[in-house]
Amino acid sequence: MTNTACLMKPDTASGMGLNLESLPLNVNQGSFGREVLFYQGSVLVAFWAPHSIPCHKEALMLREIALKRPRSLKVVKVNCEVEKELSRKYRVHELPGHILFQNGKEMGRTSGEKNREEIETWLDQNSSVEITVRGFDPFFSPNKQEQPSRTGNTMKKRILVPVDNTPVTQDVIKLADFWGQKLDAKLLFLHARNAEIQKLVDRGELINPKEGFEQHLENTPCESENEIVYRSGNPYQTILDAEQEFVPEMIVMAAHTHTMLGRVFLGSNTDHVLHEGQTTMFVYKQPQKSMNEKRAVVPIDYSPVSNEVIRKADEWALDHDVELFFLYVQETPEMMNVSAVGGGYYSTSSDYESRLRHSTKQVEELEQQLRQRVRENHVKSPNQIRIDFGKPYVKILELCEGLMASTLIMASHSHTMAGRLIMGSNTDYLLHHAHCSMYILKNYELDNH
Repeated sequence: MTNTACLMKPDTASGMGLNLESLPLNVNQGSFGREVLFYQGSVLVAFWAPHSIPCHKEALMLREIALKRPRSLKVVKVNCEVEKELSRKYRVHELPGHILFQNGKEMGRTSGEKNREEIETWLDQNSSVEITVRGFDPFFSPNKQEQPSRTGNTMKKRILVPVDNTPVTQDVIKLADFWGQKLDAKLLFLHARNAEIQKLVDRGELINPKEGFEQHLENTPCESENEIVYRSGNPYQTILDAEQEFVPEMIVMAAHTHTMLGRVFLGSNTDHVLHEGQTTMFVYKQPQKSMNEKRAVVPIDYSPVSNEVIRKADEWALDHDVELFFLYVQETPEMMNVSAVGGGYYSTSSDYESRLRHSTKQVEELEQQLRQRVRENHVKSPNQIRIDFGKPYVKILELCEGLMASTLIMASHSHTMAGRLIMGSNTDYLLHHAHCSMYILKNYELDNH
């Protein structure tokens, strides 16, 4: 980034060292969509850095501008040293940087040191219409405040649904419609294709996938409000960009090897979407004939996020008349010298697991602990408890296959057992080997505590 004054430190004595951390509302990668792109009204985004004197000098000016326009302008800031991805995405090359958004659309941008008159003139020139936001505090509004819409109600929820033109898309549309009605959300059908496919279409060697998808949508009943979004580019990056742009409540997509989405979500791209995305996902897999659609496996541990998993699983089970199988896996080491249960010497983890299974007291204690957690969350759906020992992803897969369960419901958090399943190579293992659909819950706020 270019900044002629960036190498200088703020001079506190001269009044230039204003604490920009308190002025105005700070946004990051996780809150940018909610506070800026999803906001109905005008938002001035100030890109700054702690080492930039011009950035510190304009802090008071931005506050004064926001106080002057409390009902028509929201002012937020982005620390470019921390939020490098946001700076890259919005091509901020000089500080201070300013971008004006209105109803989520970029209206204009400027950069470099400016006085108040220059900034206000620029704001007036790039604002198409003044939108009043009653009762909004431009600096100290909490991130979770409901955002007003044009009608004064909260913005309708959205579900992002990446689709292609293969037959499985019809199942995805039906599943997305269920979620749309349940959450009272608008469905955003994202149709993306890469450059190679576009070349084949342009040469007439491939039927336009757009036409195939639209035909599927016409032939599949969908009661939820919906909109089709067409994009081109790298598939997983297109999905991540759409997630940032639309801030959906959920992403619903297929994971089949014969579809474009199968190629997106099976392999290295899976890590990109799951690791970089922040949204709960439902990964649909066409059920096998032998599957029991009335069974779902729910692996949990005893961290705070497991409570949310239990509650969401219970909601899913009640909606679909499904029996839940809560699973806790006591992870065992690869090699053991001394058994932790009843003493004795064992050369492998399989010996250790065998001894644990025969330790009735140990199993009963774990079962009691798991039942207590389920009771605390007031589960109403039919359910059973399962305790096992070994590698978590192996035991989860074994239970899914043994029950022929149709759904696997789990969390994606780095501090939980389920997080270790989702983060890293185990993700590929489950997505490639588990034949059931996966309902992956995300709540990154819990990770920050």
